[in-house]
Amino acid sequence: LELIIQSSTFQKMITAMEKLYNCRLETVAFYRRCLRGAKRIDKVEKAAGSYYSKYALEHIRGHAFEHDEYTIRMLLQKGENDRLWLLKKYNLDDLELGYEIDYVKGMKPKTKKI
Repeated sequence: LELIIQSSTFQKMITAMEKLYNCRLETVAFYRRCLRGAKRIDKVEKAAGSYYSKYALEHIRGHAFEHDEYTIRMLLQKGENDRLWLLKKYNLDDLELGYEIDYVKGMKPKTKKI
């Protein structure tokens, strides 16, 4: 048993599982941001917010079978771009104004352009 735990293949498998778990946590956080945005859209235009929250849930459930970390991160990045576009469509600000969300590189503070 000790040899199995110390083997490099086992360690790689554990690392891959941890990365996949982190992707799942980021997906849940993304869905929460979608729901907050949908609630704000609902105040501007009735029934649009509930449509977009259901739309987001369907797409997240539709990609639940994905197990490749890179694919999940690219889907999250596309979803984040779409979420921001939707907020701009209804003239709403993003609640996470102080951060640039990049699922491939990670969340980082926005830099001011001079």
